[in-house]
Amino acid sequence: MDIASLMAFLSATCALQGGLLLSLRIVEPGLRWFGLAYLACAAAMVLSLARASGAPPILTIVASNALLIWSFACVWQALRYFDEGRAPLWPTLVGSAVWLAACTNDMFLASLQARVALSAWLCAAYAILTARQAWIGRHEPLPSRRVALAVAIAFAAASLTRAAFSRYFTFPADIAAQSTAHPLWYLLVLSLVLLTGASLLAVALAYERDAARRLRSALAASIGALTSVHDFEMWADRLLSSAAGDRHPMGMLVMRLDRRTTLSNWRDSQSDYRLVRRLGGWLAERVERDGVVGLFGDTAIVWLLPRTDQAELRRLADDMRTACLFMKGGAATASSGIVMRVGLACSTQTGPSLGALLARANAALLQGTHDAFKC
Repeated sequence: MDIASLMAFLSATCALQGGLLLSLRIVEPGLRWFGLAYLACAAAMVLSLARASGAPPILTIVASNALLIWSFACVWQALRYFDEGRAPLWPTLVGSAVWLAACTNDMFLASLQARVALSAWLCAAYAILTARQAWIGRHEPLPSRRVALAVAIAFAAASLTRAAFSRYFTFPADIAAQSTAHPLWYLLVLSLVLLTGASLLAVALAYERDAARRLRSALAASIGALTSVHDFEMWADRLLSSAAGDRHPMGMLVMRLDRRTTLSNWRDSQSDYRLVRRLGGWLAERVERDGVVGLFGDTAIVWLLPRTDQAELRRLADDMRTACLFMKGGAATASSGIVMRVGLACSTQTGPSLGALLARANAALLQGTHDAFKC
């Protein structure tokens, strides 16, 4: 396969991948930016091929590089949309606008080295912004994000390398006459592999992001219901009623969302502790007033706390000390039977598995309960 055929195949592949990514935007709207990036790459390849058929070379050079720069900008905006839920159009046009403005200078157009250097630097700038965005959102436990970070760094390095070795990484005017021995042939094969892998990575990242967003939405809805006074008391009444007669001491695992998580009702990092104290005090009043001995076999609230350590779990257990002090009789002998059942959400924490996290929480809460009964 000669270079012209390979470029035609690469442009068709990019167009197909771009169309598929656009069709998957219903799963994750951010995929439309990836789709636009691939379509822009396909158009840039077509314009480069048009030079071999007699199209004005300067016009195709200007247009193809403007599209290539815009494609890098679209990838950056895709990750911004994943993390922030919004991605304005104008930042993607800045790089192309700088390129087009430079192309109005005749001396710039006449210099191959200047054209290659500027386009490569602009592409590298957007690739670095993409890597920065992937790094900023590293707190989300999405396995594909680290791969996306590595790919963005690789693309930035490739763009800078293109500027340093412009003699090998420019499209020759007589593309059709070039043989497979030309370095451009190997570069195009590598580009085909990287672009295909990047499209699969974009789909994987989108599905992981969608699953995380659904989980966070469900968790936010549960938290929103519990923070309402009316719903909170109804929920607690049902919890105590269903657990009446049980001889399990109370156990609560309170997990705090990461501060950077975009939940409007969890911007205050201390709100979880206030809710703990509120729930503990309310249960203590019910225990003292109604003489309830055994408290719930179901978990009251289960949230997920990344980077939880034993000391923090012990501190959360101490927040339940007041309620534990009012437990009498058989509850003290049942302290080894703390039952924790996850009812609200699955695990999204990085690091230890949910089973290990619950085991550590059981140990901490069990010790906290024993300490409370000793007082």
